Amino acid sequence: MPLAPVAPSVFDLSVPATRMGYRATGLVPHAYKSEAEARTHGVPPEVCLILQDPMRASQYAFVRADGAPRGAAEAYTELQELGGSKVQIKWVQNHWQLILWKLAAYVASDPRQVHTYWTWDRVLRDLRYRYEREYHKKEYSVIKRLQEEPRHYTRPMVLCVHQILRFEDTGEDASLVLQLTDGWYKIRAELDAPLRRAVERCKIRIGHKLAIACAKHRCFGEGTPVLDAVYSSDLLLSSNATWFAAWDTRLGLQPHAFVSSLGRLVPDGGLVGRIDVVADRVYPVGYMEGELDAKGTLVYRGPQYNTDEEQERQRAWEERRQCARAYLAEVAPRLERAAAWLEARCHMEYEGAATADVTAVVVALEKADDPTECLATHTSAAAHASLPYMGSLLCAVRERLTAVSQPGTPPYEAALRALCAPRQVKSFCTVRVREARATRRASCRTVLLTVWEPPELEAGARYEVRMSI
Repeated sequence: MPLAPVAPSVFDLSVPATRMGYRATGLVPHAYKSEAEARTHGVPPEVCLILQDPMRASQYAFVRADGAPRGAAEAYTELQELGGSKVQIKWVQNHWQLILWKLAAYVASDPRQVHTYWTWDRVLRDLRYRYEREYHKKEYSVIKRLQEEPRHYTRPMVLCVHQILRFEDTGEDASLVLQLTDGWYKIRAELDAPLRRAVERCKIRIGHKLAIACAKHRCFGEGTPVLDAVYSSDLLLSSNATWFAAWDTRLGLQPHAFVSSLGRLVPDGGLVGRIDVVADRVYPVGYMEGELDAKGTLVYRGPQYNTDEEQERQRAWEERRQCARAYLAEVAPRLERAAAWLEARCHMEYEGAATADVTAVVVALEKADDPTECLATHTSAAAHASLPYMGSLLCAVRERLTAVSQPGTPPYEAALRALCAPRQVKSFCTVRVREARATRRASCRTVLLTVWEPPELEAGARYEVRMSI
């Protein structure tokens, strides 16, 4: 079989001997008070516009010496000529806009490098780099993986605020939605009340990097190509699991979960991804017994009680369980006699699945002192003397006899569970905890933490609590 031709490389991904971060290269963010101040420092006006509104970058085009424009469409054509045959125009348009936004930030940090960063060749170089990684190396960004392989909750990641979108509601307020990016693609994010307040107070602005944990991914349908999923998928952020990330943090998935500080938790802030605490006091273990609600879902909302009462309840349940076993052992001989009486009066051709409702009769046989007398009385009526009816009754009696006379089998356990259902009990422990790590602002807050099915906990010990996803 002939080998498939190898696609030509459009970029050399060899790792250089030395790699420098933003701090080492001097690309430190600089906040200009106004556009006029930025221009006095040498920042081009088009860069100022793109930093104010990143979507303007999609309309920008460089101008050649002969006056011809070179924008996303020209970049698409040139990338194909260089060997990027798999690329689509909307892929180039998406990356063109994000690359220009990134380079605009570089220029604003160091306007002296405007002729190094703000050039056609630099944008095309970044496009070739992204094409090589995504199409040849199959290295996908976190948002692409999330959109095309949906997960209920996301792993820890850092994303950048790309846009702040405001939509008018029918009520008095306008809803706020963030559009976040990992530098490659975009995804929308809905905010809880504390995060909306932060946006309204301009605490969260375009360009800020957010460390996100336990964000719920909400998508409509199966995985969707990332460029088509901007309006069909979003993240639900909780403020208790969202923080500001350092300006030079790499975007994308993070190797470790983020730790929440107790001092910044708010009641309406949603899920808490991970906390590092010291137990000040461990309260006695308590218990709650579950019950089924109207939908058949097991819920734990009953009264709470202590260990002594739990032992007493368990002892009473075991007694009821033993009585149920004794009842089944007493029922078995009666059903054997009833089955023998019916076999003497039935033909084999009527032995099959029960076709009549004989449940009440079987229950009566279990409780009768003389099941044969009960059967004679019951079948003496003309309506009950037919052979098909007696065959159905014999089948039901045999089935019940098999269930009650074979301990350890699933039918026996089902019969036992019908008489004495297993207990659904959850243990819990309340622990008063304090911050274990040193924080920028010292916090004296203590928190009462409820631990379900608790292990052995000790006062003074340090624990890490995280949400399992």
